[in-house]
Amino acid sequence: MSQDLKQSQELTNFYKDIQQWLDNGRREHEVFRSDQGLCYNLNHYIDYIPDMTTGPDYSALYEFESQLRAAGLPLFYPFNEGGSQFYFHEMVNSTIFQNPFRLAWVKHHATPQEPV
Repeated sequence: MSQDLKQSQELTNFYKDIQQWLDNGRREHEVFRSDQGLCYNLNHYIDYIPDMTTGPDYSALYEFESQLRAAGLPLFYPFNEGGSQFYFHEMVNSTIFQNPFRLAWVKHHATPQEPV
């Protein structure tokens, strides 16, 4: 899937939580939206569960971007080979989380392996 980097507990928690939401049928959720991609959902997740003493910590977002780079994926529309046109089609139809590349990414990172 990607060159696995050591993954923080915060990002692992995000992947596990969004995987659980996917497994439960993408029902209405206070954090996750089926018409938005991983970047938006991660941002919203970070904003939703801030450390009350320091506020939101966006390091998991930068880590996510590093994972994309390590996998050789673009930062914009990394799971849509056709770029923005295909992403916006998914967005309008709320099918973003039916994209097999995005689903495989989440599943892979929800159960991280130690780097070799």
